[in-house]
Amino acid sequence: MRSFSLLKSRLKCRDELIRELRAKMEADFREYSDRIEELTRERDALLRERDALQRERDALKRKTRAQELDIMQLKSDCEESRQELLFASDTPHSARPATEREDYEEDSFGPAQMTEEKADGLMGRLSPFFIDEGTARRYLNAIRGQKDTEIAMVTNTYWEKGAIQKKSRKTHLWRVLNEAKLYQARESNWNAMVDFKMKR
Repeated sequence: MRSFSLLKSRLKCRDELIRELRAKMEADFREYSDRIEELTRERDALLRERDALQRERDALKRKTRAQELDIMQLKSDCEESRQELLFASDTPHSARPATEREDYEEDSFGPAQMTEEKADGLMGRLSPFFIDEGTARRYLNAIRGQKDTEIAMVTNTYWEKGAIQKKSRKTHLWRVLNEAKLYQARESNWNAMVDFKMKR
């Protein structure tokens, strides 16, 4: 009888211990679950913040690119206005009909030495290299009368900003500019300064 009471007492202690352990496990589980939910909420908040920052960054990139294109447009417009003033001030030259000799001066090349017909012909050769004819015309206005190094820098800028077609070959563009006496240096010099492989 005494042995039975002792056994019963031990079983009761065991059951109480099991209940305590089970209660502790459930409490730990709830604590871990709450912590996981809290970390999940923090992660989601960080992801939303990251997405917002990425959208802001992309918007700033688009704005910066638009501003750079506006600056290029302004430079092109200023150059075009300057050339119009040069044409207007060169009354004796512009008043007489153009001849083959006046199409391109041998001593130097500049906007004042190019007839309208010749400029249109050059535009026809330049346009396929650019995303549209307006961009090609702005490029032409930007490089006319410039030094070879400056022309290379302008070309790299147009490529980097996506204004030049990806399929364009820089060698072919050099040939057009060289034949028009816009870019005087050799092809090797052009290839060393112009990079159509840079990331854009």
